[in-house]
Parts: sequence; C-alpha cells; structure tokens
Amino acid sequence: MPRGLSTKLVFERSDKFIARRIEAGEVLPSQSEQLEKCLGIDWGSTSFRHLTPYLNNNLQEAAEEFDPDIGVALRMGREAGAIVSLMAGSGTTCLFLAGDEEHA
Repeated sequence: MPRGLSTKLVFERSDKFIARRIEAGEVLPSQSEQLEKCLGIDWGSTSFRHLTPYLNNNLQEAAEEFDPDIGVALRMGREAGAIVSLMAGSGTTCLFLAGDEEHA
C-alpha cells in the first residue's frame, strides 16, 4: 500500500527536535559549517567507506516519529549488512549502500 508523509509536518517536527536539543545545551553545527565540511571533501576520489559519516538526514528522527516503520526498515537494512541505511528526503523512501553488486 503506498504511503507518504507530509513534508510540512516533518519539517515542523524536526524544528521542534532541534529546538529541544539546543535548549538541552547541545551545540549543533550551523548549515554553513556543514556545507563547508562537505565541500572540502574530494567526493570523486575518496573511498565511499570514508564518506559514510557525512551521509545523514536531519529529518529522519522526525519522520520516524510519524511512521515508525521507517526505523524498522533502516534497522533491517543495517542488520542485513548495509554499509549505510538512510532515509531519503522527508520520508518514506529508504536507501541502503552496499560495497558492490555482490554485497548488494
């Protein structure tokens, strides 16, 4: 059965998560700091295994609150051996990174 999430609601929920983290004293990198870090990487010649820490989705936590099956799918991908399990966009599409065709 096709499903989806409201992008607007996911962003609103994500903003609330971020506000709580800031109130708790967590220091979050600014968008410009994140962008600078990403632009400083030679994505074309760096092993993908070294790039995995840069692959994240800030909306994932909020989307999982609306649809817990996203977290289940991502966990199953990790348990099946995916190098990275990640939600795409503002939800419900998940992607899994494999080392090569045989690994996939």
